[in-house]
Amino acid sequence: MQDLRDSLPDRITPPASYITTPLTPPPTDSKPTKLALKVLDTLQQYRDGRQISKSQWHTYKIRHEEYSNLIGLIKKEESLSTFVENKFRYDYNSSTEALTLRIPSYLHEVFLASVVEEIQSKLRAFTSTESRSKAFAEKVKHYGSCRLDLQSGNNDSQVIIRREPDAMFNHCDAHWPGVIIEVSYSQKTKAIPHLADDYILETNGSVRVVIGLDIDYKTKKGTISMWRPGYVKNKQGELELEATQTLYNQIFRDESGDPNPSPDAGLRLELKDFAPEDLAEGILDFFLIDSAKLCQFLNEAEQAEQETKQERRVVQHLLPGAKKRRRDETLPEEVSSDDDHRLADNRRRVRTRDSEDDSSYKSSQ
Repeated sequence: MQDLRDSLPDRITPPASYITTPLTPPPTDSKPTKLALKVLDTLQQYRDGRQISKSQWHTYKIRHEEYSNLIGLIKKEESLSTFVENKFRYDYNSSTEALTLRIPSYLHEVFLASVVEEIQSKLRAFTSTESRSKAFAEKVKHYGSCRLDLQSGNNDSQVIIRREPDAMFNHCDAHWPGVIIEVSYSQKTKAIPHLADDYILETNGSVRVVIGLDIDYKTKKGTISMWRPGYVKNKQGELELEATQTLYNQIFRDESGDPNPSPDAGLRLELKDFAPEDLAEGILDFFLIDSAKLCQFLNEAEQAEQETKQERRVVQHLLPGAKKRRRDETLPEEVSSDDDHRLADNRRRVRTRDSEDDSSYKSSQ
């Protein structure tokens, strides 16, 4: 099935097993559905800077055929495909016909980057020891937010569950990531337990821990939740794998902006969390990113976001009298419906308007 990301120019390339083969775009005589065109138009508006919605979460109920059709339409426009790959994260489940488009905020990305960097620092600390943990930690890599196609023997062969976690860490000898991180906000907070189910159940527990870092944008509160694989018996006495929540909304920053003073509070990870049990046998080390450090990361991310919005940071200026030269953008040569023509005309009008207001050769102020 289709993966919008045929390449990851600024990220580590994930193992090939994560990525399914590219979907062949729909035949040119296949008329796109209204829903597919609606989603396409939303993406185009974001790309052209015309989308004024502040929502970071868009959900559509879309049949798999429509989803495949949409992927084909996106791939027809190189600029749109690149934009979606770099700016959007999306999840799709063919059984529920739910397509979710997520747009990470500046705050979200800066905070996440700090957490990831700290985890990498903790892992590097083990590589300087002479314990068994050294060789293990050296093989744990950060794979960014690569897309995962999840299927198991419990799923119908036609069911597609596609997820794109915010961050994941993978042992080089493991098929699936061991640690997955999701930074949640508003709509996404309620979705995290279901995402944990997908990650853990559809990998048969190969995903060892799912971390939810929840940021309440209305207050200063920040919390941590964690899910791990666990086996329970049903009423028939049969074993069932479930995603067991092992940490419930532990506060790392309270509503006053202060860190949790408990010495045990924070993000605690076992080194063995980063790989399946067969690869982590005898690995006993762990590390803790305490609440004070997480609070610091969130404070710094908020400050960076505010300074960026207020344009208080240093920028590069054009040389006096210099103009800007922008490449011409070539529209797709082939369109498959009247709706495609309408959308292409809309884009041409936008570009014409922009060129009248601010030509491709812009004088410096």
